Amino acid sequence: MHTQKQKKFKEIKRQFPEALLANRGFIYTTCRQLGIHRNTYYSWYKEDKNFAEACDEIIELMGDWVESKLFENIANNDTIAIKFCLSTKFKNRGYAEKESSVVNVNSSFSSEDIDMLESYIERRIQERMK
Repeated sequence: MHTQKQKKFKEIKRQFPEALLANRGFIYTTCRQLGIHRNTYYSWYKEDKNFAEACDEIIELMGDWVESKLFENIANNDTIAIKFCLSTKFKNRGYAEKESSVVNVNSSFSSEDIDMLESYIERRIQERMK
């Protein structure tokens, strides 16, 4: 029985990078789709260099894709995209946003609250990417 579970996890681990790509680099969504907990992903990531490199490559590809969309918007004279790019890529030229005060609030969230929030954020991002 134990080896059956190991085989299942080995197969899920093998499928993970492809599923991560299909889920646009969202770890939580990929874990949920494959039926594993995020802690399993982080354990694999920490313990398996090849797995970590494969996942990092997928996330880098997604970053490249997102950047390409940003530059498409800049090419279409989207003011918000232009301001974002200037304030993040060209701070050294004086385009940095003014610093604002940050208020530190002490509160604790349960892992369920964090999971729910991450799920909500990922859904919202995926909706916007469609």
